Amino acid sequence: MLRYIILVVLNKIMIELNEIFARHGYTFKGNLLAHFSRNSWYNPTTRNSVNLYNNYFSQIERDNVNFMINFGARSLDFKWVINKKILS
Repeated sequence: MLRYIILVVLNKIMIELNEIFARHGYTFKGNLLAHFSRNSWYNPTTRNSVNLYNNYFSQIERDNVNFMINFGARSLDFKWVINKKILS
């Protein structure tokens, strides 16, 4: 159950993180493209995420991106520890 909750939370963080890029026109592939294409506001125009981050994101958006990346990285480390303890 704990593993499932961790996966759900990490998936939600991934979607929220990518929504910031999507709202600035980042062009996704695969599942993320399908996910964001359902929204009328999504207008894919670029694949240059660094340019979006540096030149178009507000400071709040950059802070949120950094927070989610750091939280996700810590969660993945936590997930690895949980998996090792549960599966071993």
